[in-house]
Amino acid sequence: GWQRCKGPELEALMDDLGLIDLAFLIECIEEGVPLPRQQEVPKGAIIAKDNLVKIKGGCGYGLAILVLSYPWRAKGHPDPNQLTCKRLLNVLKMFLKTAKKKGEHFTMGVMWDYLVLPQKKIDGTDDRTEAQKAKFGRALHTMNSWYMDHRTYVLVFDVEIDDPRPYLARGWCQFELRASGLIKDCRCLWSLAGYEAGGSPNEYYDVREAATCGASRKPPMAPPAFAEMLHEGSRTGTITFTAGKADLDVVVKQYELAFAGALKKTKTLDFRFLGWSDEEMKELARALTYAKEKGLLNDTQRLYIVGNRHTDEGSTA
Repeated sequence: GWQRCKGPELEALMDDLGLIDLAFLIECIEEGVPLPRQQEVPKGAIIAKDNLVKIKGGCGYGLAILVLSYPWRAKGHPDPNQLTCKRLLNVLKMFLKTAKKKGEHFTMGVMWDYLVLPQKKIDGTDDRTEAQKAKFGRALHTMNSWYMDHRTYVLVFDVEIDDPRPYLARGWCQFELRASGLIKDCRCLWSLAGYEAGGSPNEYYDVREAATCGASRKPPMAPPAFAEMLHEGSRTGTITFTAGKADLDVVVKQYELAFAGALKKTKTLDFRFLGWSDEEMKELARALTYAKEKGLLNDTQRLYIVGNRHTDEGSTA
């Protein structure tokens, strides 16, 4: 339930960010309507503190909150030709169907950046009020919490797209994927590629394990190593940011906050059956060493790593 999955911890973030009713999102996609920016979302489609009861029924193993991690297809609009939306339709309908099994009045709240943060016009003109700009800034600096939370669902749009900059070549996507993999229940981190490979079932409990984590999940990375990877990628052009250096600095800080916030509050670190190799286990070891030095593991009691592809070398790292 909402309390057991610590939903109230996320309520505090909803002063500046309302979620989107999944039923409204599906309706937009089926009608072929381009996604509206936050300022144009109808009030009835927003999940806020005053109607949270609509998502308190939960969904499967987690909260009825779906956080999307995906690459923008254009600078002014994330999906101008609705290619991302159409690709997501089946899995979104599956999630809504699952949420409604608790009652027809239930839904899921979706955290999709373009629809929940005040945006500029498609042509780049900034018509936001000062209040909207301030709201955008405050909400942007709490984004890490939605991704790293233990029981929010994160859906990773890791399928191939017709774009020279794939998912992992985007700085924000790198952050979202890494933050989502810190402490999340493995059943709540979803790979769209894995879901489609399993036949895109319309029943939640028919979904194969490849959809949950699949090949997408990466081991936690120490914040200095993450920052170094992004700076090097930015320098060589292998990792890009929409707003260049300004975005890079925000992402580095957000990951640092996510890393500290996640590891400080969890008692069990569960990284079982993820197929990680020796190199990935060494990455995990470096991250945990850093966390211990920073006093972030004082409440941690258990670490599970069985079922990975590592050898003894990886186990002792």
